[in-house]
Amino acid sequence: MKLDATLKKMGFKQSAHESAVYRWGSGCNVLLVDIYIDDLIITDAEEQKVEVFKALMKKAFDMSDLGLLYFYLGVEVRQDATGITLCQTHYAKRILELGELLGRKVDVVELKVDSKSAIALAKNPVFHERSKHIRIKYHFIKDCLEDGSIKVSHIATTDQLSVG
Repeated sequence: MKLDATLKKMGFKQSAHESAVYRWGSGCNVLLVDIYIDDLIITDAEEQKVEVFKALMKKAFDMSDLGLLYFYLGVEVRQDATGITLCQTHYAKRILELGELLGRKVDVVELKVDSKSAIALAKNPVFHERSKHIRIKYHFIKDCLEDGSIKVSHIATTDQLSVG
């Protein structure tokens, strides 16, 4: 509770969407603080503002600076002069390990689809030329069909378990 009061006294506004996130400033001039258990994740485009904030926090609390963020909730964080990159390789590998799928060859997955138009769109690359408005992520199915990792077949709407 003392941290919340301290941040608010410093002029930070608590996010209405995520109670662990506090914001100070506006527009491009924003310092963000995220509270995770007993750690603070601090970000701002200006390193000097981050250093000033950390100095103020050290006066108010017994805390240490752990340096740059490397892992957060299973996500690897890489920071350099070109920017910040988030990588979920470690997280994805852990999920595969827990599911005992790491290193196993996965069989072809069969998708049941009730739309013949959707199947035609997924299978026919010529049809895609007339469908450029469809977002890139939907082309993922077409790529999986081409590499053989999935198979798509039609199923009538009335035969779907979720219908009726």
